[in-house]
Amino acid sequence: MAEKKRKPTIKREKFCLAVLKHGNASQAYREAYNTEKMKPASMHRVSQELMAHPTVMARLAELRAGVVE
Repeated sequence: MAEKKRKPTIKREKFCLAVLKHGNASQAYREAYNTEKMKPASMHRVSQELMAHPTVMARLAELRAGVVE
């Protein structure tokens, strides 16, 4: 059975666009999410976990492919 393509949430989409803009996952996380009460180490860990999320990885690949074309 073909796997259904999932769209990222609004915040994940913002995160993906910010990753392309800044080239830094932690900075992108700060831009897309509320990090007011987060420690830098926690922000780094969560941003790296988000970078490994299948939906985020697929969306980043799509966006990067569009830039290359």
